[in-house]
Amino acid sequence: MVPILLDFPDHINTERLTLRLIRIGDGAEINAAVVESAEELARWMPWARPTPTIEDTETWVRAGVAKIVTRTHLHWRIELRSGGYLGTIFIHEKDWNVPKVE
Repeated sequence: MVPILLDFPDHINTERLTLRLIRIGDGAEINAAVVESAEELARWMPWARPTPTIEDTETWVRAGVAKIVTRTHLHWRIELRSGGYLGTIFIHEKDWNVPKVE
């Protein structure tokens, strides 16, 4: 199967959370969370130093949206259903023929 032809939901709801595929324009909110957590993130995530600018984060978001379209990566925002951004995760290792993801 050609991955680009796969239909995939743009969001998944649980009782407390919503996972939503990132969208153009999400960079400012994601960046605010990165800046707030930069000290902790830098211990584990080398990209957190130097702390990315809003423009850097929006560039990352737009590259992620392109990867969503081609189904090479799936970048998700984690949100409380009651409102509030919690973080971002992404699925990168996948086998659409099985299908499975990691």
